[in-house]
Amino acid sequence: MLGKKVLFLLGLAAFQANSAELSSEHKTWVEELSTKYDVSEEKLTDAIGQAKFDENVLTKIQTPWEKKPWYKYAPIFITESRINKGVEYWKQYEDTFAKAEAEYGVPAQVIVAIMGVETFYGKYKGNISVLDSLYTLGFNYPSRGKFFRQEFAQYIKLSEQQGWKLTETQGSYAGAMGLGQFISSSYTHYGVDFSGDGKVDMINDPVDAIGSIANYFSKHKWTTDASVAYPVKADSEKVAALLSSSLKIKHTWADLTAAGVELKESDDRVPSITIEDSSPAKLLKLQQLDSDEYWVYLDNFYTITRYNHSPLYAMAVFQLSEKIKQAKHAQ
Repeated sequence: MLGKKVLFLLGLAAFQANSAELSSEHKTWVEELSTKYDVSEEKLTDAIGQAKFDENVLTKIQTPWEKKPWYKYAPIFITESRINKGVEYWKQYEDTFAKAEAEYGVPAQVIVAIMGVETFYGKYKGNISVLDSLYTLGFNYPSRGKFFRQEFAQYIKLSEQQGWKLTETQGSYAGAMGLGQFISSSYTHYGVDFSGDGKVDMINDPVDAIGSIANYFSKHKWTTDASVAYPVKADSEKVAALLSSSLKIKHTWADLTAAGVELKESDDRVPSITIEDSSPAKLLKLQQLDSDEYWVYLDNFYTITRYNHSPLYAMAVFQLSEKIKQAKHAQ
């Protein structure tokens, strides 16, 4: 066996080699990350030395499912298997979902749907090295490099706190982990020990994942017992000026009705509703195969987009949640 002194010298040599390999720009980034996140430059450099560039990660982030039209995106997530498994999962952890709803005010079906969309209730948690994905995006993807470098540093810090081996944790191409697919910063800021066992484990413990998802929504201003979205009728020419790519809600229901927007009298995806004229509301157009479909979304829909900044994602979560709730209540 090698002595401690030899191991130390080998480690020091590896660190020096890694440092030498870093470009001046990378060294500057390491210095900035070290200062901002209180992670030593040695640990950051060592992590970079262990990380591998993954071209597949770059391909995936540039071709996300959210770029698909709604009629192709929705069938990926709103399926009978996801609905049925969602009901089963809800029943399996009924007490935990009820506790999360009571403590955080977030409906159980929304938490279930998030887990259904993200990982099919834990079945697909990702098979890409989190270290590799964050390194690839942080140091080789300029358009979003700053964000992913920050996640890279926070992953190193989180791994140390959790006792993870840097190279062993797997997740999505964007470095999201566990049953709810939390990125490192979200894991740190919103993860809760909902099981009460003294640690936050969203990778393997469904109880912690359920509580953490509920906490995330609560911290992002979910309004208890408020509506999410409703299908409407609209004239495409009259409402064109009301549509925008921004997710923020800048109109009221009165603005929309002035342009001829009307609630559909009935729709099996959502309950009946009366919206106050002063209610913040945003018009959303979804592309169907042969036509456009219009919805109005409210503040809670915007909260769902804080989890994933895509209206298609939020709509899939919402519609799946309603179908899971209906299926469960029908049993």
